[in-house]
Amino acid sequence: YVTGDGSERHEVGVIENPGTNLEGTAVQGSYSYTSPDGTPVNVQYVADNFGYQPVGPNIHPAIIKAVQRQVEEARVGAPPPFFVNNAPQ
Repeated sequence: YVTGDGSERHEVGVIENPGTNLEGTAVQGSYSYTSPDGTPVNVQYVADNFGYQPVGPNIHPAIIKAVQRQVEEARVGAPPPFFVNNAPQ
């Protein structure tokens, strides 16, 4: 959707591993808006069984590192996710 102030949000969701004990929901999307100081904010993300994984120039590097650690730890022994967050960092 796009709002009157120019904010946008786009999402696509899927069921991962349907019919198995690993079944879950995965969402890939993006949102953008203009912050109160006039800075454009653009975020792409994946949200799946490995957690919420935001990527974008407005995400603090410490958050990106923490998310990468979270995903690495969650992937140990897990099947590959449906969506892979390949957005530039």
